[in-house]
Amino acid sequence: DLHSFPTRRSSDLEIRQAFQEVIGDIREICDSDHCCIMLVDNEKKICTNFAESIRPGSSVLPLSNFIDGFYEIVKTWPDTLDGSTCLILKDEHDMEKLREQNPLWAASLEQTNAHSVVLFALRHGKQHLGYMWVLNFNVAEAIKIKETLEVTTFFLASEVASYQLMNKLEIMSTIDSLTNVKNRNEMNNRVDLIVEGSEPVPKAVLFVDLNGHL
Repeated sequence: DLHSFPTRRSSDLEIRQAFQEVIGDIREICDSDHCCIMLVDNEKKICTNFAESIRPGSSVLPLSNFIDGFYEIVKTWPDTLDGSTCLILKDEHDMEKLREQNPLWAASLEQTNAHSVVLFALRHGKQHLGYMWVLNFNVAEAIKIKETLEVTTFFLASEVASYQLMNKLEIMSTIDSLTNVKNRNEMNNRVDLIVEGSEPVPKAVLFVDLNGHL
């Protein structure tokens, strides 16, 4: 239920947990072995496993087994999608075509023990945020699954974009851009948490005047 996402004031842990629950629901709807949201930073050339659900007892390996260097595979996906937002591989015939078109990704899927795939690009406006996929899904319901995920990924992309924006604003409001050191706003936030009893009282507090002015 996308309406159950925590508010913007919720903690990062609560928000990530909400995504985790949604991904678990999507995996069950698709009757799949694996479902994942992966975020992509093309400037840093890195991928982040944002949320993942694996069917208990499944032979599919978690993304953590492949995340190092996975960007080299991900950067091939736009050409494989060829302008589309979705790719569906239902059987061995489709997988064989993928081996011809994108052997690097095909080899990775074989290592993951995947034999069917639905891949969706996550886009919000002009932003390309990453991808969501399901592996080893119920191919008899392929059309229904595609239609369901088309709608779901639209809302998920919006939620991911909001999450990233709030993280960026929080960093801008609490980290000094010149020194990369936490600023007075962050100190005030920590003091409030200590007063509320949400954080342990520090054993020491150090004030340092860096520029000679009080």
